[in-house]
Amino acid sequence: MGGILAEGIRDAARILGLEDLAIHVKGLELPGFDPRSLKGMGLAYATSQRGATHLQSLFYLDEVKREFSKEDMRERVQALVEAEDQMTLFDMLLICKFYRSYLGWNVSQRS
Repeated sequence: MGGILAEGIRDAARILGLEDLAIHVKGLELPGFDPRSLKGMGLAYATSQRGATHLQSLFYLDEVKREFSKEDMRERVQALVEAEDQMTLFDMLLICKFYRSYLGWNVSQRS
């Protein structure tokens, strides 16, 4: 059983005939941030090229700290795009993503 589970949830579910019960995005299991309450994280999981990863944007931090309109997703989507842009820059510069709070990121200064 360990060998089956070591292949990841998508392949394990296929082998065990439980594909309709497997919770994943593009084969990657969801991290601890539930997209039912953090709608932006659900969008981040769906649009990430790797699948359900919290490291693509670290958007859960924004959703916990900020209040977004529940009806209008435009503000949330714009904030997610900015968070993904920031994390892409961090990846390119080899900066630890957990420093994002210390370095500051003023979107209004971008051109």
